[in-house]
Amino acid sequence: MNQKDLSQKLAKIFKDHNHDLYLVGGAVRDSLIGIPPHEYDFTTDANPGNIKTILKLAHPTHIFTIGEKFGTIGAFFDDFKVEITTYRSEKYQAGSRHPEVQFGTSLRGDLSRRDFTFNAIAYDPLKNEYIDPFNGREDLDNHLIKLVGDTADRFREDPLRILRAIRFSVVLNFKLDEKTLKYIHQTVEEIGSISVERIAQEMDKILTSPKPSDAIRLMTDSNLINYIIPEIIALKNVQHEANEHKNIYEHTLTVLDNVPATKQLRWLALLHDIAKPQTKAVENGEVHFLFHETVGAKVAKQILQRLHYDNQFIQNITKLIKMHLRVNLYNPDWTDGAVRRLMIEMEDLLDDLVTFSYADITSARQSKVDAGHKRIDQFKERIKEILEKEELSKIKSPLSGDELMEIFQKPAGPWIKQIKDHLLNLVIDGELYQDDKETAQKVAKNLINKKPEA
Repeated sequence: MNQKDLSQKLAKIFKDHNHDLYLVGGAVRDSLIGIPPHEYDFTTDANPGNIKTILKLAHPTHIFTIGEKFGTIGAFFDDFKVEITTYRSEKYQAGSRHPEVQFGTSLRGDLSRRDFTFNAIAYDPLKNEYIDPFNGREDLDNHLIKLVGDTADRFREDPLRILRAIRFSVVLNFKLDEKTLKYIHQTVEEIGSISVERIAQEMDKILTSPKPSDAIRLMTDSNLINYIIPEIIALKNVQHEANEHKNIYEHTLTVLDNVPATKQLRWLALLHDIAKPQTKAVENGEVHFLFHETVGAKVAKQILQRLHYDNQFIQNITKLIKMHLRVNLYNPDWTDGAVRRLMIEMEDLLDDLVTFSYADITSARQSKVDAGHKRIDQFKERIKEILEKEELSKIKSPLSGDELMEIFQKPAGPWIKQIKDHLLNLVIDGELYQDDKETAQKVAKNLINKKPEA
């Protein structure tokens, strides 16, 4: 059963019970612009109790009622998930971002509470016609994002709509109409009343869009960025070189667009040079950003913690930022041991580090870009050669902790890690075979004799 057949089946069952049912929201919008819908939301004049009763007659795979107090009943029909909501009207109390949800009495009233005109279109599956009281189809045709209702109160009611407007502009490649853009400028400070979790969810969608740089520009020009990642503002006033016109901000946006659209790579791109403004120094006419990668990792951690990202994601981003220069500094004189260390240190983040390194080369001189990409290619080839010689996961100290305690008749303690790390480094550098326990014992004894405090 396809989406159209399912919609008609549901609408007919509801009609047989004297209730209307309309497809609304993203499914209608996406269908009209040729995007396969990923969500199927319906609205009806039936109350939640009646919705459950009628839905059962359609023989869904499963019914869920988690949103029942808001008037929403959901169901699965094999691979299709649908949600059906009673007509609603919402009233916002002064100073509150949480609407008082009331069941409505009309389709138009339900559509009038929605954010943008192209999200306020309903589709009647039985009549095969659209109900479009706010000319949303015309705005879709004109690739325009326009608020339902000509007032900035739409954004004040739920300031997350500001970010949603910007997100739609880059995801759909639409323009914000003049009044909507004006209202964004007027209400940006309201975003501070929104939970950081909701903001982070929108930021993820924005950053993984086809051209996130356009969104960051909109956020910067409207001063919205100052309420989410104010550290970005300072990038606009820092040049790579003393005589360059291209600043760190423009470089960041170029890298942001050039990396693949994954959450991790896009956040890395946005924040990788975040500490350059505070680490900038000029010596003999040359610009330096000493330790900006180390400082940047700390600043990025603060930003991501502020947005309540999980610890593992924060660790990944900060580690990538701290190491983001390494691959571009590669030269063929590196020993196998140096390459191995980087591989082991980065573990499953190595692919993202290499991918990012290509995008981070943004010189206006093509010869410089080509040379940088060639250097990364050489690094990848070294990795391939090393992996063909050995399996890194099997590299370990020739002597285990138990063996060391047996040899030296000493209890467990920090001394074991010191010796094992030393032996492991010798193996990595090719100076000791992993299975040469006899030589490893001699090395360990020499180490103990030199450093009895171990």
